[in-house]
Amino acid sequence: MCAGVPCVQSITFGPPVVEPCAPIAEGPEVPTDPLWGLTAQECILGPLSGAGCGASEACVPPPPDDFSLCLYRWGEDLGAEDCPAQYPRFFRMYGDLHDNRACAPCTCSEPEGTECTAIVSIFKDHSCGNLLGAITVSSAVGDGCMDLVPGTALGSKTGSLTLSKPGSCTPGGGSVGEVVPAMPVTLCCQELKLVP
Repeated sequence: MCAGVPCVQSITFGPPVVEPCAPIAEGPEVPTDPLWGLTAQECILGPLSGAGCGASEACVPPPPDDFSLCLYRWGEDLGAEDCPAQYPRFFRMYGDLHDNRACAPCTCSEPEGTECTAIVSIFKDHSCGNLLGAITVSSAVGDGCMDLVPGTALGSKTGSLTLSKPGSCTPGGGSVGEVVPAMPVTLCCQELKLVP
């Protein structure tokens, strides 16, 4: 009121507010047990006898069915090209692992591609019956301003959403770290003779 009479000349409406995304945690909080992609069963032969063999040779018993003789060396400094011709099958195996996985708190980026539009109407009376005007406001544009005839009284207002485009957020956090194999061993094996 100005000097006892209404003196509103304009009114500003803020844009619809876009709420931030809220993370929803799904899945187990503890990583599942890791699984090996390839496994091998090792049977180390006891002290080998050189009796009846040539110089720098050893005599070994034949392997059981579905097994093959292998040469092994701890570490991973040898490659497939280092395997002798009689032991052409190359494998890099590991005797242990280090599980460095953990769960980081789930997060969300700021919403992208979001747009909300609303129509705001203002009325002279207190029951939203005597319309003074209406204006469209949008989250993509910002504030909206409506001019009024000087001396206009404001009694009530309404707003209705006309467009709600939720957009999307990029998730973050969750599983971090990895499983690292340890205790590498290099195997050079003979061809496997399978039993039918």
